[in-house]
Amino acid sequence: MAYRALWVVGVVAGLFSLVTCAFLIANNTQLKRNDPIHAPALQRMVKQLKQTPQDETLKEQIREMDYLARRAFFSSQGFNQAGIWMLAGGLVVMVTAFKALSGFHRGLPFPDSSGPKDDLAANALWARKAVTVAALVLFGLALSLALPWKSTLDGAVAEVPSVPAPPGAPGGQGSVTGKGTAVPVAAAKPAAAAVVEGNAPPRGPGREERLRHWSSFRGGPVGARPQAATLPVEWDGATGRGVAWKTPVPLPGFGSPVLWGDRVFLSGGTAQARAVYAIDAKTGAVLWTRPVAASPGEPPRVLGDTGYAAPTLVCDGARVAALFATGDLVAFTVDGVPAWSAALGVPDNPYGHGSSLELHDGMLIVQYDQKKDGFVAAYDMATGAVRWKLPRKVGASWASPLLVELDGAERLVLVADAFLTVHDLGASGRELWRVEWGRAGDVATAPTWVDGLLVVACDHVKLAAIDPVKRAVAWENATEIPGVSTPVASGGFLFGGQSEGGIVCWEARTGKRRWLQETDDGFYASPILSGGRVYLMEKSGKMYIFEATGEAYKGVAQPVLGEEASATPAVLGNSLILRGAKNLFRIGT
Repeated sequence: MAYRALWVVGVVAGLFSLVTCAFLIANNTQLKRNDPIHAPALQRMVKQLKQTPQDETLKEQIREMDYLARRAFFSSQGFNQAGIWMLAGGLVVMVTAFKALSGFHRGLPFPDSSGPKDDLAANALWARKAVTVAALVLFGLALSLALPWKSTLDGAVAEVPSVPAPPGAPGGQGSVTGKGTAVPVAAAKPAAAAVVEGNAPPRGPGREERLRHWSSFRGGPVGARPQAATLPVEWDGATGRGVAWKTPVPLPGFGSPVLWGDRVFLSGGTAQARAVYAIDAKTGAVLWTRPVAASPGEPPRVLGDTGYAAPTLVCDGARVAALFATGDLVAFTVDGVPAWSAALGVPDNPYGHGSSLELHDGMLIVQYDQKKDGFVAAYDMATGAVRWKLPRKVGASWASPLLVELDGAERLVLVADAFLTVHDLGASGRELWRVEWGRAGDVATAPTWVDGLLVVACDHVKLAAIDPVKRAVAWENATEIPGVSTPVASGGFLFGGQSEGGIVCWEARTGKRRWLQETDDGFYASPILSGGRVYLMEKSGKMYIFEATGEAYKGVAQPVLGEEASATPAVLGNSLILRGAKNLFRIGT
């Protein structure tokens, strides 16, 4: 019975290996012939577009054909990589099974001490079997070496046709050009720890330009800037009262929406799928959806309150960049054309990566703290090239970067367990100074700039302020501490929500509590300011709107979204863009 079972296993494994080998050869042949960048049909359409650059229908056809071709190409490449392992596994099982069968043929010893090994015929049969097995193994190894582990597009240079930038993009009429190295999203390469030398790349949008949009977490430079517009205070997401539009978002995410011109960008993801979305801010229509393939390997395990799309995106008016818990960093033009990608490696992080992206002078800033081998890096927003990269010897954190003017220049401020660090934003990103402020805690709130102090928090440990002049801790509060929600500053006071519930007002110069308002649920979203009022979204979907005063809690309204919400609001004119658990809302007109 055991003999027959081993024989069946060996034969089945051999047939499986042959079939897998045949599929790999056929797929590889097709893969080598399929070049989505230089597909003849696509090239003809690009050539035609140069002659009729205003043909919107042709532009859309080019985008769709390019997207479909790349998707098919990388699906085939993914099958190759999986098939190689399947072939290797089949060969191992076959060899092991047939080797075990040889044990059933061993006879008893001969009286003259001779054995089967002295039988020339038996030796020849054994040799033939050995040669056959060796040939199959070598064939499998040779095939695995012959098949492309890397894309044939890794070194390809493509010219993507220019397309008009959306209204509000910098540079007058402007255009989004794709000249340079085209790195497919699914073929992301690990980012090299190098500094790009030579001529400085073109500058991105400046501070003033970014402040006219809502381009990153909490609105951009300095974060949570006050809004002069009067925002709505009454709405009901369930009934539609006060809602301009409501758009379903297929994949979940805790990252906040970002805005540029009349477009809203956000990301979503699960262990099985990730995507970036562009929404028309006027109508709520989905302009485009771009799936993002993960790097090879198992996706990380993440906490349900973090998910796979917690980092907020960043947009510079020409491109939008997103980072996922898988370590995949991707950039698209604002029209959805893939620009570049980089595989940062799966973060060694117990909850899932949550630090949002930031932008400065054409550089995409990535804070990638983890248990070991963490780093902060600046990538060229246009090309994905590494401008600079520095190791960070800190533990895992979920805080986001802050850009603030210190000593007459804009600086990068990062916070993690134990240390706050301040970095130069020039060609090296070098650390200028650091302050040790606390240990043994999970840091998730971003730094807050208020009255010349940098305020940081560590859940269940402390709220603290750093004096950048003295480079020392100015005050600490170990009683009322925001865990995830980043406080907002106004009029010498800080306002924030606690993860377990409760809204707190602190004196900015001393850290003393001025008042505490009990709430029904806790807060993950960060507050924003508008017209002397604070808008703070509870996890339940209830928005607490109150006066930004240190005297006492003075509530204005408590409208509800009708679903849970953990994302920080974005502001568009007199409207709010709110992300719920399932839908994206525009509140107001």
